[in-house]
Amino acid sequence: MSFQKPFLTWLVRLAGMGVGGVFIYAGSLKIGAPLAFADSVASFRLLPVALINPVALSLPIFEILVGLSLIVGVRRRACAMMIAVMCGFFAVALIQALARGIEVDCGCFGGGVPSTVKTVWALGRDLILGALAWWVAQRSPGSEGR
Repeated sequence: MSFQKPFLTWLVRLAGMGVGGVFIYAGSLKIGAPLAFADSVASFRLLPVALINPVALSLPIFEILVGLSLIVGVRRRACAMMIAVMCGFFAVALIQALARGIEVDCGCFGGGVPSTVKTVWALGRDLILGALAWWVAQRSPGSEGR
């Protein structure tokens, strides 16, 4: 019984570092190619034209910051929840693109050729990352009794 709690704590931290690392990596790639990411954002046909560039420029910075905070353990629960919510938004955007027959490249890990297969893979990845981030938020210190 005494082994279980330290193991779970270690597992939560490891999962948080993994999710945080993915977001740091993805954000870094987007910062390195802002025009390509803006094109990816535009391909979803969800935002007014005036919001595409501000979203494309600010989202990668936000992803890196919450990823770093999750790895370091600063406000782990809050950062994990933010990532879970982002993954939820990303999943909804991908589902609407699939439902409307729009082939997109999410731009998550750099640009590429849009395809339905890539969109489905991105959706699966977002659902897994979102679920893992949600789990980290629920198991992190400060989440007891909530």
